[in-house]
Amino acid sequence: MVCNTAHAFQQDIKDAVGIPFVGIVEEVVSELDSKWSDSRRVGVMAADGCLASGLYQRALREAGREPITWSDVELEQFMALLYQVKAGDALEKTRLRMEQLAQSLIVRGAEVLIAGCTEIPLILHNSDATSELPFPLLSSTDILVSRTIDYAMGIKALPVLKE
Repeated sequence: MVCNTAHAFQQDIKDAVGIPFVGIVEEVVSELDSKWSDSRRVGVMAADGCLASGLYQRALREAGREPITWSDVELEQFMALLYQVKAGDALEKTRLRMEQLAQSLIVRGAEVLIAGCTEIPLILHNSDATSELPFPLLSSTDILVSRTIDYAMGIKALPVLKE
């Protein structure tokens, strides 16, 4: 399931199906553990529903990390940008404002950022030569895709179903 916010219903889905569930939050935290194990403060860029459900915050705390999130005003600004991207309005000014919101998490001490919303990597990624982000931006979508391919190819073992 690609939508981060929909993972608030992950346990219900797991309970309803008889196949392994590849969770985006778990895969992102696993990626942090393997590639950024020294990073303790993690900025979470996500939609209001995802943040309200505490998906990333809880998982990061359980992994010994401190989640850094936006203020209410910044979250409101992000949501407005999110709806612009959904409407196909991925203009340069939208990217610049999204970058400013990412920077606000870095200013608060984030050492690495999670793009915990599928629309973020459509306009913001630190492989872009125009990006000013001084820290890695992890695309939860890209991580999930990569891990799903690894599972399908047998490179990694699927998550174990709990009875």
